[in-house]
Amino acid sequence: MGTLTEQMQNLAADIRTGHEERRAWLGDFRQGCDSMRQEREASLGDLREEVDALRTEIRADMRGARRAWHQGIAASARSGVKTAPAKPGRTSSKHRK
Repeated sequence: MGTLTEQMQNLAADIRTGHEERRAWLGDFRQGCDSMRQEREASLGDLREEVDALRTEIRADMRGARRAWHQGIAASARSGVKTAPAKPGRTSSKHRK
């Protein structure tokens, strides 16, 4: 019976070792996931800053374009240039069915 006892002790030791290795692997895996999550959040923060800067730049460009458009219309009104009348029967896309 000594052989069976030794085999059971070896099996129990192997199971304990497997549990310890699994616990260590899970700890490493969690640390890796946490570091990847932190890197992703940092990258997203940088990306948000870039997008905000681009949006600000686009808004400034649009304001400048509107200002130039309105100044151009005002200048043409002062110079006596007449704008073409709207064609009858045309509506904006908002009013089309």
